[in-house]
Amino acid sequence: MRKVKSIAVIAVVLLCWVSSLHAAEPARLPLYEAKKGDVQIALAHAQDFDEIKRKAEAGDARAQYQLGWMYSIGHGVILSDIETVKWWRLAAEQGNAMAQYGLGHMYFYGKGISQSTTEALRWWRLAAEAGNAEAQYDLGYMYQNGNGVSKNDEEAVKWYRMAAKQKGWVGWHAREALIGMKK
Repeated sequence: MRKVKSIAVIAVVLLCWVSSLHAAEPARLPLYEAKKGDVQIALAHAQDFDEIKRKAEAGDARAQYQLGWMYSIGHGVILSDIETVKWWRLAAEQGNAMAQYGLGHMYFYGKGISQSTTEALRWWRLAAEAGNAEAQYDLGYMYQNGNGVSKNDEEAVKWYRMAAKQKGWVGWHAREALIGMKK
């Protein structure tokens, strides 16, 4: 029992110490890494965060997308849909297709921003036209099912075909959707 209490005390001290490293910016508390007890990993993520944030603030669209992604999953930071939307919008406005897709997702589900199918479609269309397979598939699905748009099989097939040309799971799902539409 004493050993368990000692380990618990050490863990609390370690968490407090890691937390104090980020006192200036509370959103940077690397809780996941601290729970594992690996301070080096926590510090590495803090350094990655600092570098990515510096680039994002300087206007680098790729870094803005990465920073939004970090906030979207809590990678080295506390989850924040509002911060995700903020950084993805900046990257999306510069033409980053992944950020455009992500921002569309946030609008569609109303995460960190008011829900808007119209805005989701706008951002997904931009991402799809730039070659983003996920956006192409999602547009196909929306048109096939009349989800937020008028049902339109021609439009659905158009977007599914674009996604089907892509490699990976999205292309596979798009090919399956096309087969299903022929039945």
